[in-house]
Amino acid sequence: MNFTEINYNDFRQRVDEAIFRISIIALSRKKARKDLLKIRQELYRLKAFILEGKPILEVKGEVGTILVLLNILGLNSSKKIRKELEYIQSILMLWNVLT
Repeated sequence: MNFTEINYNDFRQRVDEAIFRISIIALSRKKARKDLLKIRQELYRLKAFILEGKPILEVKGEVGTILVLLNILGLNSSKKIRKELEYIQSILMLWNVLT
């Protein structure tokens, strides 16, 4: 197992955590549910990219899209949701910086 495989496995776990956290927020907030579920679908798509072994630039592009969506949603959310969305962004951004 090389560094890239370890890195992808770590990132897949981070994506799973982000999916879980988005699902929890969507259950508690009716107002933003539709947008959160769209972001969750994007995270599932990202996970599929990772499992298929897509080139790193495609994966990074998808991560960038998700980060922008999270940022836009965070602008119109309450302080509590914004904090949770920022944490999810940090989970995804850390991997994006390391690769």
